[in-house]
Amino acid sequence: MNFCANCGNALKDGVKFCNKCGRAAMAPLSSSDSALPSPQGKTTSGGGKKKAFIIGAAVLVAAVLAFFIFRSLSGPGGGEAHTAAISGDEQAAPASSPTPTPTPEQTTAPDPGPSPKLPGGTAVETGGADGGMGVSVWDGVINVAAGWHHALGLKSDGSVMASGNNDYGQCDLSDWRDIVAVAAGMWHSVGLNSDGSVMAAGNNDHGQCDVSGWSDIISIAAGDHHTAGLMSDGTVVATGRNDHGQCEFPDWTHIVAVTAGGFHTVGLRADGTVVATGLADQGQCDVHAWRDIAAVAAGYNHTAGLLNDGTVVVAGSDEFGQSGVGEWRNIVSIAAGSFHTLGLKSEGSVASAGSNEAGEAHVSAWEGISDIAAGYLYSIAVTADDRASFPLPRPPAFTAKDLPLIAGQAPTPTPPPAPTPAPVGGGDKWKQLYIDYINGDEHKRLRDQWSYGWSEENPYDLIYINDDNVPELVFLGPTGVACVYTVYGDRLVESEMFVYMSYTERGNRIVSGEGDGEDFWCGLYAIQNGKFVLIQEEYSRDGEFFCLPEGSEPIGSHGNYPTARYSADEVIDAIRNW
Repeated sequence: MNFCANCGNALKDGVKFCNKCGRAAMAPLSSSDSALPSPQGKTTSGGGKKKAFIIGAAVLVAAVLAFFIFRSLSGPGGGEAHTAAISGDEQAAPASSPTPTPTPEQTTAPDPGPSPKLPGGTAVETGGADGGMGVSVWDGVINVAAGWHHALGLKSDGSVMASGNNDYGQCDLSDWRDIVAVAAGMWHSVGLNSDGSVMAAGNNDHGQCDVSGWSDIISIAAGDHHTAGLMSDGTVVATGRNDHGQCEFPDWTHIVAVTAGGFHTVGLRADGTVVATGLADQGQCDVHAWRDIAAVAAGYNHTAGLLNDGTVVVAGSDEFGQSGVGEWRNIVSIAAGSFHTLGLKSEGSVASAGSNEAGEAHVSAWEGISDIAAGYLYSIAVTADDRASFPLPRPPAFTAKDLPLIAGQAPTPTPPPAPTPAPVGGGDKWKQLYIDYINGDEHKRLRDQWSYGWSEENPYDLIYINDDNVPELVFLGPTGVACVYTVYGDRLVESEMFVYMSYTERGNRIVSGEGDGEDFWCGLYAIQNGKFVLIQEEYSRDGEFFCLPEGSEPIGSHGNYPTARYSADEVIDAIRNW
């Protein structure tokens, strides 16, 4: 160990100059300089002191002579080399080897010590079927992602932390660099590079990791077994399992955010509307009626949407209460786990709803949170080091020009939204479409099958469901069954069969219900872009349901529902004279 001759600072071996005061280091004491035990185990004293004094004086004389000899040999410029000044209470370095005072070029840089801490926060977690993900050791994290049994943390330097199950190599990400976003599926991990390319690791049984050819990607999402990427032009690409159409987006445009659930994919459009594709058995894709949405998140079989006013809506399964977000306010970010939902509030606290089997909903004590993620039976978050960033801002209300762009890339011109085909109401084309269908062979076969029951004589009616000048055509069958037809652009659109139908006139709401009053199902539909879309459903065992909302008009052929007004010939005449 060396010591500074000026300030006594302890220095590492081999360091010649003090990192505290910059002066020359003192060489380590040799065995001849220290009080050594005598053979009898005692330190030398008495007569030994006199001997030591003589030796010390001789050394001092030799040092002085050496100094003057060295000074004279150094010439005019040699005066720059000198021994360190010695104060009365300092120990002298060995005089036999004078230490030159360092010039600026010679000065050794001070020891930097530990690497500086990266910007970002630390990770926290709750829940976990296997005792947690072990993310509490992470720091410098800015975003997190949660898979089923593994978690990812994006660091501010573009590297990625991974923890949890690694059976398929989904956590082998130590060589990932320059990453700007991460996503986690059931057994795979996805990373977005700053240049718009994508990386993936983990299970690839369904091709969910086949992303090496992707480019111009600005956002990524990972479902259980599929991967989606949002392109800079507002369209979406996907790879992986597609048994429910979760990787098909033929008409998706102007998308500004994408999320992926168990077997479905959801896209947020620039106008605040939402589209979804894939498995919809629990209603997780019933998002077409949503408006003013700022962010979306997809769980295993539910979908959450954050509105611009800081409230949240949920579609899909509510088996574990994951839709219980009605009282949430001031939310700025959302996350959907397998069976639970999280909401980040602007002041940095977190709300939760849904499954708490493993403690995944125990987030009430969290504070100072800047990012959240929800997985299978666990939740993780980033605790911000800089509390000055609170309150957190809400996501901005998007417009078509706000499509996110890859860093450094020139803006890609965004075409204006394709105009929605206007219902044909200025002329007689809609009339001819209805008349041709009623007289067509396909409809005649249907009419022959339904030529019995309450509506046998007068099975047709014309009603207004949409707020336009083209009426919808209703055809009633036996026992309360109805088909509805509308015109979209230049084509006729047919609904599925409705039961005990009611509707809100010009309110774009159709209700279908069936049951015996004690065990009843109601479905609420709307007509959107030429499709009859289920936007809400409800089961009731107490007779209270939305099947007949106030102001609705029942129409049907069973019980107390009024029958339709027209026979086939009569409705054709009514259409011609409408």
